[in-house]
Amino acid sequence: MSDFQNNLDEEIEKRRNSETESDNPTENKTKRISNSFSFRTFLSGLVICLGFTTCLIGWAWYKSKATNLALMEKLPSKTAIVEFVDGGPNVANSQTTLNIPSNIPKVENADVDTNETEEPKVEKDDSSTPSKLTENSAYGLLPKIDETTGTKPFKAYQSPFEKKTDKPLLSFVISNLGLSATKTENIIENFPPQISLSFSPYSNNLELLTDTAQKDGHEIWLSLPMETRDYPLNDPGPSTLLINASAEKNQARLHNILGSTQGYVGFISPTNHIFKTEDANVNPSVKEIFERGLAIIDSNMSIRSFIGGLADRNDYPHAQNNLWLDDNLSPSSLNQNIRKITEYGEKNKNIIVMLRPYPSSLKAVQKFLNSNAADKFELAPVSAQLKNNY
Repeated sequence: MSDFQNNLDEEIEKRRNSETESDNPTENKTKRISNSFSFRTFLSGLVICLGFTTCLIGWAWYKSKATNLALMEKLPSKTAIVEFVDGGPNVANSQTTLNIPSNIPKVENADVDTNETEEPKVEKDDSSTPSKLTENSAYGLLPKIDETTGTKPFKAYQSPFEKKTDKPLLSFVISNLGLSATKTENIIENFPPQISLSFSPYSNNLELLTDTAQKDGHEIWLSLPMETRDYPLNDPGPSTLLINASAEKNQARLHNILGSTQGYVGFISPTNHIFKTEDANVNPSVKEIFERGLAIIDSNMSIRSFIGGLADRNDYPHAQNNLWLDDNLSPSSLNQNIRKITEYGEKNKNIIVMLRPYPSSLKAVQKFLNSNAADKFELAPVSAQLKNNY
């Protein structure tokens, strides 16, 4: 009897379970799915997927260089030419041209120490007859003091100027010209002869451009490539004077610059050079510039001029820039600096203003020269404002 009762109870329980499942089919399906899910299986699959993905990425990285080279060979290429002015690209001009000078040597090994590279040497025609203010060299005609009369190139080539009023003197210097022949010719033609022009020694057709400027009445200066704060990231070129280079290497670089053209008054340093007073005192190249009868203008206006002490002790002609017009090319900044010209000039009597050949900078100067504010000054070539002007 007990066995029969037990079998009956089991049969009743099965019927109850069967009725419950039929009443809640969705819930029962969920339970079956839940019971069939295995977390361990899921984790194992995830690990396998991650491992496969990692291997795929690693293989792609390993083959990336070869793939890029293959694509570069198949794709057409085009060189974008950009004009560089004062150590940076001329972003203000949408269509620019970089005239790469022919005297820049081709670098075969990018890992060569910059202080020990072979000096660029421009083989020039030595058949040119030197004047009393020049001497022949392997680098071309180098300026020198006339041994007979003592006349210095600075004095011989500076623009004649005689002060006619009691107004403060105002001198503009447009720097880094020559890299774009068209732009340089436009500046020569469209600015008054009292505006001094500074040319890059790396310019193509430099002698032709400087000769044209001189015939138009402009005073000629050369930019002096010097080691900068961010050198070698910002490299002023193969003729750059370096703090730690040997005297022989710096002299070869300087002679390369000295022989690039004739008729210039002196050199203008870059605004972010790192030369200090002690460097000028011991660097033979800096002294040689003065000893050849040339002048130096330090364009860095934020600190005391690095050549001031040396120049004053030896009565060398020199000056320091008072204002960079276009460190910021925004219209508000340019207008503010134009106002500073009047304020500084009235307070200090004279002012030297430098600018780069950016279209907005040139327009700002032209606008100023045509305004009533310019009548407060007497426009003069920058040599008229140098100390120790013999």
